Amino acid sequence: MSPEQFWELDVVARLTLRGEELVNDKPEAYRIYQKYLRPDERQVMSFPDVNNLPNWSAQDYLNYYSIGLYLASIQEPTQEGINDGRKLFSIVADPRSPGFKKTSELIGNNPGVSNVYRAIPAGFKGDLGGRTEFMGHAISGLGGYLAYGEYVANGNRQYMLFVNLPGPSGTKHSLLMDIYTGNEPGFQSSVAALPG
Repeated sequence: MSPEQFWELDVVARLTLRGEELVNDKPEAYRIYQKYLRPDERQVMSFPDVNNLPNWSAQDYLNYYSIGLYLASIQEPTQEGINDGRKLFSIVADPRSPGFKKTSELIGNNPGVSNVYRAIPAGFKGDLGGRTEFMGHAISGLGGYLAYGEYVANGNRQYMLFVNLPGPSGTKHSLLMDIYTGNEPGFQSSVAALPG
């Protein structure tokens, strides 16, 4: 199955097929990743406690995403490995999210993709537990999080929406669902409705 065909599967099917690999390989990917981080990136990067997702901070969500992207990008440098990495990335970020296709194309062309974000205080609590939707995206009973992050490499800032899902073997998983600049219609009113 091609990466594009895999991306068409719903997220539960994608997690069922590849989620175990993500859970098992992330700690080792994090260990390797540490060697390549710049000092300013190393200051914010840590491995989130995957058994404590309900208590994650914005930084935990951003780090979980960064480690998942790095893992997807360090697969074998063969066409099969590149395809595997691109499939794996689709359980790190939703294939419909902004920038997904462009980022997935880096996999295979740029081994060890490093996107490290620093959480920025945003004036609201990002925890979306108890909500059923945000900006048209369904939020499961496991909740989600809206993080405001600054890309450490260049200072660009963006809001990142994460949705929590059941993962393999009873684990919980976080998926990057959408990215916002803050200027989208309805975004500011949706944020204003979040607890302060």
